[in-house]
Amino acid sequence: MTMPAMTIKLRCDATSFSALLSDLDASLKSIPEIREALIRFLDSGEELFRIDRDVLPASIAGELLVRLHPSDALRRFVTASRAGDADLCIFKHATPPVGDSNATTTEAEVQ
Repeated sequence: MTMPAMTIKLRCDATSFSALLSDLDASLKSIPEIREALIRFLDSGEELFRIDRDVLPASIAGELLVRLHPSDALRRFVTASRAGDADLCIFKHATPPVGDSNATTTEAEVQ
């Protein structure tokens, strides 16, 4: 006795991933230095996205929905690129806090 053929329809929702890539594209066009940073980011081995799958209700049996979500690392990269920071340093200090006698650093608190 043979099993009946089963058809599964696969759908992919990359809406949030695509929106973030659009923001990155705008940064790449306006700030050329971001291109080099993007290459370094891609070479770093960081994940670009995560995949979630949704099992759809019985009314849509035979369908599998896969969603692509941007990774935290990609979100941080795009945030820095929007700020025009090709070095990907979101926060910069005018003077190092260690040189400031009024500043408390984590290392100083540990000692």
